[in-house]
This record gives sequence, C-alpha cells and structure tokens, in this order.
Amino acid sequence: EEIENELDFISYTKDDEESRIRVAIYSKSSEGNAMELAVTDFERNREHSNLEVVKFDAGVSQNSYNNLRTSEYSYTVKTANENEYSRDVFFELGDYVYNVHFIVKLPNENKEKFVRSIMNSIEAEELDPEEVGMLIRNYSEPDGTFKTSDMTGCSLEFPNSYMEYSASSDGIIYTDGATVFAGGVYSDRTYNLSDAKTFMRAYEKTVSQNGGTIKSTTNDVKINGMSFVTMIYKAENEGGVYYGEMYVKSSNSRLYIFEARYTEVGYSEAAREEVKKIIESAVFE
Repeated sequence: EEIENELDFISYTKDDEESRIRVAIYSKSSEGNAMELAVTDFERNREHSNLEVVKFDAGVSQNSYNNLRTSEYSYTVKTANENEYSRDVFFELGDYVYNVHFIVKLPNENKEKFVRSIMNSIEAEELDPEEVGMLIRNYSEPDGTFKTSDMTGCSLEFPNSYMEYSASSDGIIYTDGATVFAGGVYSDRTYNLSDAKTFMRAYEKTVSQNGGTIKSTTNDVKINGMSFVTMIYKAENEGGVYYGEMYVKSSNSRLYIFEARYTEVGYSEAAREEVKKIIESAVFE
C-alpha cells in the first residue's frame, strides 16, 4: 500500500487564497536529521532564489514548541505579484523527520503568532518504520544530462531536470519548470558575427521600446573557445516580471539564437550557471 507523506492545507478565504501549510515526513536514514535537512533546504532555496526580491534569515536557527525541538528558517518574497512570508520548520520523531512549511500572505502582523499557534498545537506519535517503510523527498533533482540534436547543425546537453516542450530542425524549447530555454536557427542566407551583433542591438531596441530594461548591453564573449554575442534584459508580460538572457552566434553561415527566461524569483546565479553549462555544451557542425 502506498503511503502519502505530504499534506497541503490551503486558505480559500475571499481575501486570501495564497496562504498555506504543507506537512511532509521523511526518513532520517535517507534524508538526514532535522538540522541536516534544514541546512540543506536553506542552502538550496537561497542558492536558487533572486536575492533582490527574496530575503532570507542569516541561517538555520533552533527553536522549541511544547515538547518539539526544531530547526528552522524563514524568508520573505516581495515582487509586483507576490508578497508573502515563508517559514520552514523541521523536527524529529523516532526514525522520521517532519517538515512543516508555512506560507503567509502579507501584510500580516500576526504571522509569527500564527506559526507558533500551529506548531504548539501539533500532536504526533512515533511511526513504526517496519509498517511505514522508507519515506523520501519526491522532488529531488535528477542527476546527469541528456543530449538533443534536433536543431539543424547544433547539439546541446541539458540537465535531466529539463523536459522537452517542443523540438524541430528550426528550434527547440526546454524547461525545468522555472527556467525556459529556447533556441532557434536561421539559414535563409549567409550570416556572420556582424549579423549576430546587428540582431542583438535590434533586440535591445525592441525590449526598451516595449518598456523593458537592459541589464547588460550587447557584449562579445568567448565560451568554450566559441564566440557569442550576449545581452540580459528585464521585462514584464501577463505572467509578471521575468529576466531574459540572450546568446547569439554565427556558425557555418547560420545564425543561432538562444534565450533563457527566468522568473523574477528564480533569476539566480545557480540558474544562470546552469544555462551557461548548456551553452558550453553546444557543438556546431
């Protein structure tokens, strides 16, 4: 029998459909103790967040509620579309670690009181590992990479966390749920590096005319010995604010255009480094 080890409790009031509580249970033998799991969770979330809009505690702290000794951290997210407070609380009971994750819509002066009242209300008994078995986190990132050669004259390697959205000889789109990576190729005439720069400057102009902000202007870079023209911009659409990172290259008379789009919250050094590795993996025929 399959055992459910995550439960969500969501607010559905007229003024608040964002606040929620998630309770998850994991085996200590697979995920580590409460402090270890809290530190891993804190470091990963901080690494994959845009620290201009996501503000974290200095680190993991210890606390107590009734008879529970906890390891926990909190952070706030403030963007044009989001304003919320989160706290992740971890505690151990027997062979298992419990994670209680709070999201509270802001402004809310009683957020700390709310978290404490819920934590103080928790009553839990030790689970029998022989009956329950191993409980693992179901959102761990897959290791390794895979190769795609769908686009004419170019192959790329993606982390296994990415999934194909579309792929053809003219272009590809892959996403890991937070970052969207798209590539396209033009071969209707002979293209060179000068054309790559012309394209990028025209794109810069379009972004600015549409109300976007150029964060890093057109620039020549060498990646793995290959010449690219790059540019970074910030813009907004119906889904909210996002960041775009462009890489354009001419190769064998073709023009290759790559763009990674990041959510405002997910625009992090870790996400950008992952995209850079995808570009570094490029092999042009």
